[in-house]
Amino acid sequence: ITIFVVSRFQWYQAEQILRYLSMAALIASVYFYLKNRTLLNESREKTIKLTESHKQLKSRQKTIDLIFNNSTDGILVLDQDKTIEEFSPGMEKITGYTRKDAIGRNAQELLKFSAEKNYSLLPDMMFTIATTQKEKYVENSLITKEGKIVDIEASHTLLQDSKSNSAMALAIVRDITYEKALIERDKEFITVTSHQLNTPLSIIRG
Repeated sequence: ITIFVVSRFQWYQAEQILRYLSMAALIASVYFYLKNRTLLNESREKTIKLTESHKQLKSRQKTIDLIFNNSTDGILVLDQDKTIEEFSPGMEKITGYTRKDAIGRNAQELLKFSAEKNYSLLPDMMFTIATTQKEKYVENSLITKEGKIVDIEASHTLLQDSKSNSAMALAIVRDITYEKALIERDKEFITVTSHQLNTPLSIIRG
């Protein structure tokens, strides 16, 4: 560029043009430097934010994993076909089935849920939207791997994915076999006691 300007213009004109071009080049360099520095700062800020978000997600996932793996209650997740997607250690303890046994199996076929007359089975209820607090809880029985009948109480919720229009359902399952046995024993005790108390009164009345 310098040779071209010098050869085409008089020296004082060429000097002014070259000075102008140098100034323009300097301004352009500063502009692109500042622009690149801004982009670099923005990139660093985005990287920091992404790193922080990743740490938060990792922390939340760790918390979820701790709850999932250490809860004494069972955690059961089904897809729309009522196929088991997740089966926590708590469910393993309640049912006797391992996670490997359960994943990919139909919940009803594997666990053979049953309920008293006019009550729904848990796999069916999990895909209904509860309108009252009472409907959020289900009492069923299931058959364990060893063939034992276990009484359970479960709360459930529907997990809707708006992006894929698919739904999954989650249930928190609690073994209430021992509690129900205590209730039945208390009922039997009250019945026997009432009978024993009423018998002497019947004799006195003649």
